[in-house]
Amino acid sequence: MTEDETVSEYNGRVLEIVNDSLLLGEKILESKIVRKVLRSLPRKFDMKVTTIEEAQDITTLKLDELFWSLLTFEMAMSDRESKKGKGITFISVYDQENTVNQFGNEANQDESIALLMKQFSKMARKFKSLNTVGKTENLEDMMVRTL
Repeated sequence: MTEDETVSEYNGRVLEIVNDSLLLGEKILESKIVRKVLRSLPRKFDMKVTTIEEAQDITTLKLDELFWSLLTFEMAMSDRESKKGKGITFISVYDQENTVNQFGNEANQDESIALLMKQFSKMARKFKSLNTVGKTENLEDMMVRTL
Protein backbone atom coordinates (compact mmCIF):
# COMPACT_ATOMS: atom_id res chain seq x y z
CA MET A 1 0.00 0.00 0.00
CA THR A 2 1.32 3.43 -0.86
CA GLU A 3 1.14 6.45 1.46
CA ASP A 4 -1.42 8.30 -0.67
CA GLU A 5 -3.61 5.25 -1.33
CA THR A 6 -6.84 4.79 0.66
CA VAL A 7 -7.78 1.56 2.40
CA SER A 8 -10.71 0.96 0.07
CA GLU A 9 -8.46 1.37 -2.99
CA TYR A 10 -5.94 -1.01 -1.47
CA ASN A 11 -8.71 -3.48 -0.66
CA GLY A 12 -9.78 -3.47 -4.31
CA ARG A 13 -6.21 -4.02 -5.47
CA VAL A 14 -5.67 -6.95 -3.07
CA LEU A 15 -8.96 -8.59 -4.06
CA GLU A 16 -8.05 -8.22 -7.73
CA ILE A 17 -4.72 -9.97 -7.13
CA VAL A 18 -6.41 -12.75 -5.15
CA ASN A 19 -9.04 -13.26 -7.88
CA ASP A 20 -6.37 -13.31 -10.61
CA SER A 21 -4.43 -15.94 -8.70
CA LEU A 22 -7.60 -18.06 -8.38
CA LEU A 23 -8.16 -17.79 -12.14
CA LEU A 24 -4.61 -19.02 -12.69
CA GLY A 25 -5.34 -22.01 -10.45
CA GLU A 26 -3.31 -20.96 -7.41
CA LYS A 27 -5.31 -20.73 -4.18
CA ILE A 28 -3.72 -18.52 -1.54
CA LEU A 29 -4.72 -19.11 2.08
CA GLU A 30 -6.62 -16.23 3.64
CA SER A 31 -4.33 -16.19 6.68
CA LYS A 32 -1.34 -15.70 4.34
CA ILE A 33 -3.09 -12.78 2.61
CA VAL A 34 -3.93 -11.19 5.99
CA ARG A 35 -0.29 -11.44 7.10
CA LYS A 36 0.95 -9.94 3.82
CA VAL A 37 -1.59 -7.08 4.02
CA LEU A 38 -0.53 -6.28 7.60
CA ARG A 39 3.13 -6.26 6.53
CA SER A 40 2.51 -4.01 3.55
CA LEU A 41 0.71 -1.21 5.41
CA PRO A 42 2.46 2.18 5.78
CA ARG A 43 3.81 3.48 9.09
CA LYS A 44 0.68 5.48 9.90
CA PHE A 45 -1.06 2.13 10.52
CA ASP A 46 1.63 0.74 12.86
CA MET A 47 -0.48 1.24 16.00
CA LYS A 48 -3.46 -0.48 14.41
CA VAL A 49 -1.36 -3.39 13.11
CA THR A 50 0.11 -3.95 16.57
CA THR A 51 -3.35 -3.85 18.13
CA ILE A 52 -4.75 -6.35 15.63
CA GLU A 53 -1.79 -8.71 16.08
CA GLU A 54 -2.10 -8.63 19.87
CA ALA A 55 -5.88 -8.70 20.18
CA GLN A 56 -6.86 -11.20 17.50
CA ASP A 57 -5.70 -14.51 16.15
CA ILE A 58 -4.33 -13.64 12.72
CA THR A 59 -4.73 -17.20 11.48
CA THR A 60 -8.52 -17.01 11.89
CA LEU A 61 -8.96 -13.34 10.97
CA LYS A 62 -11.00 -12.82 7.79
CA LEU A 63 -9.78 -10.44 5.12
CA ASP A 64 -13.07 -8.53 5.18
CA GLU A 65 -12.80 -8.02 8.94
CA LEU A 66 -9.23 -6.75 8.56
CA PHE A 67 -10.14 -4.23 5.89
CA TRP A 68 -13.21 -3.09 7.82
CA SER A 69 -11.02 -2.46 10.86
CA LEU A 70 -8.44 -0.58 8.76
CA LEU A 71 -11.14 1.50 7.06
CA THR A 72 -12.60 2.50 10.44
CA PHE A 73 -9.14 3.47 11.67
CA GLU A 74 -8.48 5.54 8.53
CA MET A 75 -11.79 7.39 8.91
CA ALA A 76 -11.05 8.16 12.57
CA MET A 77 -7.60 9.51 11.64
CA SER A 78 -9.02 11.76 8.94
CA ASP A 79 -11.66 13.09 11.37
CA ARG A 80 -8.96 13.97 13.90
CA GLU A 81 -6.88 15.72 11.24
CA SER A 82 -9.83 17.76 10.04
CA LYS A 83 -10.69 18.80 13.61
CA LYS A 84 -7.10 19.89 14.21
CA GLY A 85 -7.21 22.08 11.14
CA LYS A 86 -10.46 23.70 12.24
CA GLY A 87 -9.08 24.53 15.67
CA ILE A 88 -6.03 26.23 14.22
CA THR A 89 -8.17 28.29 11.85
CA PHE A 90 -10.46 29.33 14.69
CA ILE A 91 -7.54 30.47 16.82
CA SER A 92 -6.07 32.60 14.05
CA VAL A 93 -9.44 34.23 13.36
CA TYR A 94 -9.80 34.93 17.09
CA ASP A 95 -6.38 36.59 17.16
CA GLN A 96 -7.32 38.81 14.21
CA GLU A 97 -10.51 39.90 15.96
CA ASN A 98 -8.55 40.76 19.11
CA THR A 99 -6.16 43.00 17.19
CA VAL A 100 -9.08 44.81 15.55
CA ASN A 101 -10.80 45.31 18.92
CA GLN A 102 -7.68 46.68 20.61
CA PHE A 103 -8.01 49.96 18.73
CA GLY A 104 -11.61 50.45 19.85
CA ASN A 105 -10.91 49.50 23.49
CA GLU A 106 -9.42 52.88 24.47
CA ALA A 107 -12.57 54.76 23.49
CA ASN A 108 -14.75 52.15 25.17
CA GLN A 109 -12.71 52.39 28.36
CA ASP A 110 -13.14 56.17 28.49
CA GLU A 111 -16.89 55.84 28.01
CA SER A 112 -17.11 53.10 30.65
CA ILE A 113 -15.19 55.15 33.21
CA ALA A 114 -17.38 58.20 32.57
CA LEU A 115 -20.56 56.11 32.98
CA LEU A 116 -19.22 54.51 36.16
CA MET A 117 -18.38 57.92 37.66
CA LYS A 118 -21.83 59.25 36.76
CA GLN A 119 -23.55 56.27 38.42
CA PHE A 120 -21.32 56.54 41.47
CA SER A 121 -22.05 60.21 42.01
CA LYS A 122 -25.79 59.58 41.55
CA MET A 123 -25.63 56.78 44.13
CA ALA A 124 -23.61 58.93 46.53
CA ARG A 125 -26.26 61.68 46.32
CA LYS A 126 -29.02 59.14 47.04
CA PHE A 127 -27.09 57.70 49.95
CA LYS A 128 -26.44 61.15 51.36
CA SER A 129 -30.11 62.09 51.11
CA LEU A 130 -31.17 58.83 52.77
CA ASN A 131 -28.81 59.41 55.70
CA THR A 132 -30.26 62.87 56.30
CA VAL A 133 -33.81 61.48 56.36
CA GLY A 134 -32.75 58.95 58.98
CA LYS A 135 -33.01 55.67 57.08
CA THR A 136 -30.15 53.28 57.73
CA GLU A 137 -29.35 51.08 54.77
CA ASN A 138 -26.13 49.58 53.64
CA LEU A 139 -24.32 51.06 50.70
CA GLU A 140 -24.25 47.56 49.22
CA ASP A 141 -28.07 47.35 49.34
CA MET A 142 -28.30 50.66 47.56
CA MET A 143 -25.85 49.56 44.91
CA VAL A 144 -27.81 46.36 44.23
CA ARG A 145 -31.08 48.27 43.78
CA THR A 146 -29.67 50.98 41.56
CA LEU A 147 -27.73 48.63 39.32
